[in-house]
Amino acid sequence: GLWGVYDYVWAIPTQAEHALRRDVSQDVLELLETAANGVKLGLLDCKDSALQAFSFDAASGELKPRTDTELCLIVAASSRSAGPFMSRDLQLGECAQTDTKFKRWVIKTGG
Repeated sequence: GLWGVYDYVWAIPTQAEHALRRDVSQDVLELLETAANGVKLGLLDCKDSALQAFSFDAASGELKPRTDTELCLIVAASSRSAGPFMSRDLQLGECAQTDTKFKRWVIKTGG
C-alpha cells in the first residue's frame, strides 16, 4: 500500500491488495472533483474513472493525478486530533510549490 512519511501514515490499498480485501473495503482513493490545486480526495468505490488514476514517481516519491502532472498528492502542514490519532487533510497541491516533506510517499509491498 501507500504510506506517508514523517509523522503521518496512510495505508491506501494497491489494486492487488484491494482485490484481497474485498471483504473489508472496496474503497479506493478518488479525487472529489476534476484535478486542481486544493482538490480534496475521498475513499470511494473502485471503478474505471480518471479521478482514480494516479502515477507514482519512485525517484521523487511524488504521487500525481494522471490528468495533471503539475499537481501532487500532499498533506496539510497542520494536524488535528482524531480520537486517539492525529489527522491531516489530504489534497492536491502544486508540486513545484510544495515542500518535499509534504509530498514524498513510499510504496511498501508485503506485510
